[in-house]
Amino acid sequence: MSTHPNVILLLELVPDDLSNRARRAIMADCGVSDADTDLKIGGTDYHHRVMESDYDEDMQLSAREGSIVIYDLVTYGYGERIAWDVLTAQKAALEEWAKQVCEKHHCTSSIWITANYW
Repeated sequence: MSTHPNVILLLELVPDDLSNRARRAIMADCGVSDADTDLKIGGTDYHHRVMESDYDEDMQLSAREGSIVIYDLVTYGYGERIAWDVLTAQKAALEEWAKQVCEKHHCTSSIWITANYW
């Protein structure tokens, strides 16, 4: 099994209320069942989870404990790349979506570029 780096576009939502309650409400608004691990934002499929601690060992993600993270592996492996205009368009769609979600569900958001290594 080989290992390779992945670039991740990550949205962190920090709800004022309980994280799991907020995540369920947000996913319901998106038409996503509680069992689904993916949702579509701006034509891109994202994964989501509530951070049980400040580091998720499986996905190698770091964020505040209790925050909701929504993320996409924008590159997956050696040699893959993404055009800057594509990445900035993806970030803009994510930012707009987060603004609407945060107004309705009372949370704050931040967008990060991070990486993991599988």
